[in-house]
Amino acid sequence: MLLIQGKEMSDCAYESNWYNVSPSEARCLLFIMNRSTRPLCLTAGKFGTFSMQMFSSILKTAMGYLSVLLTVTSND
Repeated sequence: MLLIQGKEMSDCAYESNWYNVSPSEARCLLFIMNRSTRPLCLTAGKFGTFSMQMFSSILKTAMGYLSVLLTVTSND
């Protein structure tokens, strides 16, 4: 979804009336179009991209740990 919205943002900036705006606003639009060429992604601590697969893996692991903790605490 982030990739699609980044591309749409670039398209909207390009399709705007950038040729009729002040030079400072045109510079901002160019910055937006240039930045949107790099795909947007969430990172986890600057060492890995946070994809849906990684999220589900972390969630499964966390639920496993939670299940073990609940089992151990309920036996006491």
